[in-house]
Parts: sequence; structure tokens; C-alpha cells
Amino acid sequence: WFTYGANPESNFVIKKTVNEEILTNFDLDQRSSILKIFKIKLLKKHNDIERLMIDETLQIQFANANGYKLTQNEIKTNLEEFLRLHRINRKDLEMILIENKVEWKSFEKFLNSKALWKKSLLQRFGKRAMMTEFELNLPPIKNQINVIKLLNLSEIVIPFEELGKT
Repeated sequence: WFTYGANPESNFVIKKTVNEEILTNFDLDQRSSILKIFKIKLLKKHNDIERLMIDETLQIQFANANGYKLTQNEIKTNLEEFLRLHRINRKDLEMILIENKVEWKSFEKFLNSKALWKKSLLQRFGKRAMMTEFELNLPPIKNQINVIKLLNLSEIVIPFEELGKT
């Protein structure tokens, strides 16, 4: 990021602030390049990338506020899984990123933010969200139809006053 900010040709602009954390045009350009490299399609180019980055920043802030962090082993596993999925090795990945002027830190943020969010959700809500084997094997709940029960009511009127009785 230092090289980008020091380059006189670059116009470094703050695009958004998310709870006092800054998103710049550099961050958006980096994410756009990453999505283009790995052929991840979004509906609207710039707005979706901006929305994606805002959501990601909020997710990271949630994780940090609750004390959730990725271990070095989780980071390593996450990178290995990404490399295996895209059928490349780390050296080739680094070359691709350099050719497309993508900083390694931007790529790490892209890669690890999803894993951190997943870990945060599992840590926070995992016990309530997990189903037991018994619950999985229960038969599906059938929709109950509200049946209106009809009652036959009848009334017998005895006019006591007319018969002279109280």
C-alpha cells in the first residue's frame, strides 16, 4: 500500500468509512482485480464490490469485537485449500498477483475474511444452530389444517310468568 500511496500518478481517495475504518479506492481496485483474476462474477461491478467490502469490514469488526481470531494453522489450511481449489501452487499465485498488481496483503484479507466470518458464526451461534442426529431423523412436520368444530346448540324457553310460577 505504501508504493501505491507514494506514487504521484495515483489519486488515493477515501471511498467509505465503516465504523471509523477506511475503505479507499485502492482497496476497491485491489478487490476488483482479485475477483477478475479468479473469475468471480458480481452483478454490478463497482457497487457490488463496494457493498462486499463494507460487509467484509463489518464482519471483521464483529470478529475482533468478540475476540475471534484465526490461528496460523487455520490461515495455512485456508491458503492450501484455495491453492488446491484453483489448481496452482503458491509461487504461481504470487506471480499472478504481481502481474496483476495485487498486493499480497489484499489477497490475504480477501482469503482470510471468509474463514474468519465462518469461524465467528460457528463460535457464536454454533451450539444453537447444530442439529442432533435425533432431530435430523424426525419425520417432517405436516401442516395442520385448522378445522372449525361445529356445535349444535338448542334452547328451550319455558315462560314461567305466563304459567303463574316464579
